[in-house]
Amino acid sequence: NDSKWYDFCDELGLYVLDEANLETESNYGTLPRQHRWEKSFYDRCIRMVKRDKNHPSIIGWSTGNECGHGPNHLRAIEDIRQYDPSRFIHQEGETRSLWRHGGLAHTLENSAYKYNDITNSMYVGVQELIGWSKRGTDRRPFIMSEFAHAAGNSCGGLKEYYEAFNQYDGLQGGFVWDWVDQAMLAKDAADNEYWSYSGDFGEPKGQQGSRNSMNGVVSPDRTPYSSAYEFKKLAQPVSVTAIDLKTGRLEIFNKQYFTDMAWLKATWQVLHEGKEVAQGKLPKLNIQPREKQQIKLSLPKIQAGENHLTIRFQPTTDTAWCSKEHLVAFDQFALSSPVEPVDAKTGKVGVDAENGEIKSVAGKTELRFNDEKSALVSMVVNGKETLLAGPALNLWRAPVYNDRGRVRNWRRSGYREPKLQSASTRQINQNGKPTVVIEKSYKGLKEPITHTQSYEIVSEKMIDVTHTITIPEGLPSPPRVGIMFTMPKEYDTVRWFGLGPIETYPDKKSHGIVGIYNGSVSDQLMRYVKPQENGNKTETRWFQIESEDTVVTFQRLGKTFDFSVHHATPHEMENARHLNDISGKDKTVICMDSIMSGVGVTFRGIHKQYIIKPGTYTLRYRMIPESRK
Repeated sequence: NDSKWYDFCDELGLYVLDEANLETESNYGTLPRQHRWEKSFYDRCIRMVKRDKNHPSIIGWSTGNECGHGPNHLRAIEDIRQYDPSRFIHQEGETRSLWRHGGLAHTLENSAYKYNDITNSMYVGVQELIGWSKRGTDRRPFIMSEFAHAAGNSCGGLKEYYEAFNQYDGLQGGFVWDWVDQAMLAKDAADNEYWSYSGDFGEPKGQQGSRNSMNGVVSPDRTPYSSAYEFKKLAQPVSVTAIDLKTGRLEIFNKQYFTDMAWLKATWQVLHEGKEVAQGKLPKLNIQPREKQQIKLSLPKIQAGENHLTIRFQPTTDTAWCSKEHLVAFDQFALSSPVEPVDAKTGKVGVDAENGEIKSVAGKTELRFNDEKSALVSMVVNGKETLLAGPALNLWRAPVYNDRGRVRNWRRSGYREPKLQSASTRQINQNGKPTVVIEKSYKGLKEPITHTQSYEIVSEKMIDVTHTITIPEGLPSPPRVGIMFTMPKEYDTVRWFGLGPIETYPDKKSHGIVGIYNGSVSDQLMRYVKPQENGNKTETRWFQIESEDTVVTFQRLGKTFDFSVHHATPHEMENARHLNDISGKDKTVICMDSIMSGVGVTFRGIHKQYIIKPGTYTLRYRMIPESRK
């Protein structure tokens, strides 16, 4: 709470709700009501006001966080109102019994709304908020004192909150808990750096606390996590709506309340299959606050395949808080629908079965399926082995913070390590092409979990793969439904066409932009202090894994899929306490999913539309292995 922070907020125009240093947690029902604490409550509140009263960035006074409600607050609040009637009072404890938050809540008789100028309950669901707005019985604005718990890979489902904020009267948003992960830089015996946290400092058992100090949208060194980018996108000061994409008509809305758009410049870009085919500048925009303006772009003729239009906004000059290259806002629109891949002409393909194996040779690619293991065990391209372990059922992810209430049921249901009950491998002729089918069943509660793999040898360079996975009724929602396989560590470069450039999830992808991206496998790791599920890519059309000698492409057939690439398995990430525990792994691990569960916005769980239901799921892709020599 360095006072320089308030100077900084004054300069940049950040709104601040100044909060007294009061937090009683499990003493909600005692400290605010005991007379012996009255002076302490009063002094902390009044000192705050007198110290910070001349900071224009401060819009309101908070009389404490999670510290109940009682007579000890009231004298301070009454004096603050007399001393500074220009700012509102935030006293969240007064709302707790009204919103059923906490068994120790205490609301004085007939005091509702008397000591609290806003409605500010914590972690209210989206539908509850909408219901409050529709009832219209409260004259105060609703500003949640906390609504997103940014612990690790979290802040999924923010889009639904922002849609409610923008659509319904009285909903003005809320505060995120919190800004930064609190951990300390350390080194292991091999000089590898990692972040140390509670339990790493020799504390006696039972006094080690928890990971509750790691709730930030940025890491300890202030590197933004994907949650920060999601907030940035949803809170951006400009939005674009498509009026008629065929004629290039768009509407731009200046969401700012006090500033026109003269400080921003805008550009447009058209991508065909992820590659730029046209670009240009928008005319100078001087849209007034809360006003809209329609524009018309001269777009190129749309080619067959996927085409996307992206509008980007950047400052016209360097500012006090960002450079002129900084992306302030964007919106993207699909101009056309994708087309399915075209089959190549079938070259010479030979399939033989002997010695408990089925072997397919097509050009420079040789596949081997083992009957005993009922698995694809080898894929050799131009004499180089590309697989360490072939595709296998994967229903597990390294739990994120918001998974805590579900992990026990996941384990009981066998999702972490499915128990094989039966397996078979056979060769058939499908669509006039040799095909290998692998069928496996795994122990469920009543009915088995089943996984069928089909490898259709389309040509010398193309294998069409279909995975059909059934989660029977009666089992809980799994964290994911897909496959996992491993390749040698030399496959250390990834390229993909889909949402990027960083991780996205079904409930956290507003910040993603469709395009073609590339990078090292190591760079796909979102470096959360405690390793967990990370690095997922949603809405993927294709991706490539590359070594110096070989590139293997995985191209969607039908709907898009999710994928991730790391040098550690989900199980290894789960068992790791620090990032250095997963460094130096000698493999590349690929996960591909038909569907991935959301990561959730709070510890209360995940929005129901992002929870996976039991049923049958299909993952289809074309595998194209190619030698670079």
